[in-house]
Amino acid sequence: MPERIPPPPPTQALNTTTFAPPPLDLSLTLAELIDFHRTRSPNHVVYVYEDGPGERKHITFSTWIRAIHRAGHYVRDLFQLPEPQVGSAKPVVSMFANSGEKYLVILPHFPTLTHASTLDTITYATVKLGIVRAESAAFAISPRNSAPGVAHLIEKTGSKYIIVTPDLKPLADAAVAALKEQGSEIPLIQLMPAFEGLFPDHDPEDFEYLPEPKLKGLDDPTVILHSSGASGISTCDLCL
Repeated sequence: MPERIPPPPPTQALNTTTFAPPPLDLSLTLAELIDFHRTRSPNHVVYVYEDGPGERKHITFSTWIRAIHRAGHYVRDLFQLPEPQVGSAKPVVSMFANSGEKYLVILPHFPTLTHASTLDTITYATVKLGIVRAESAAFAISPRNSAPGVAHLIEKTGSKYIIVTPDLKPLADAAVAALKEQGSEIPLIQLMPAFEGLFPDHDPEDFEYLPEPKLKGLDDPTVILHSSGASGISTCDLCL
């Protein structure tokens, strides 16, 4: 594959005044594309959701990307991830989360963040891109897997870090027990932040963004996907 490909003809975002299409010539990594929209499309609406009966709220790129950076800080600080080094393998951070209704648990060491028992779509996407922006590889594990299946996926991908919703922590603990039995390396487990922690009502003006990405290799894994598995134990199929 050549390092650069000719850009396709413009067919999208032709009539918008808020969205700037990013270059599609492989000149930017996914982490860099996130920051591209922070500066080029800050006022473009990404999500619209209902916060109450008849009460709609909008999330723009400016707000969303702050939340992505906040999730990246959370992941880096909580797991004490090593500083990204060119030529070194990215750490794999697994996400083990359910979708559904939420309840909140206050984090003692992160007073502005809370835990989510289960996850909404916006939070899920924000945390996944936060992992990417923290220059790690995000691995989403299906909650439909058994404990041996989860253990297999963790070992297969070399994941040393897992973010989990509280409702799935017993299953994650069972997977860790299976890893211990087979003498495998034991990953660190931390709880998933909630929407309210990533999108606070009052965002400080002096918000600190993550440093500019150092890892620019287009062949570096960014997102890891796995199949459903025909035998009940999933296999890791694709790295993006």
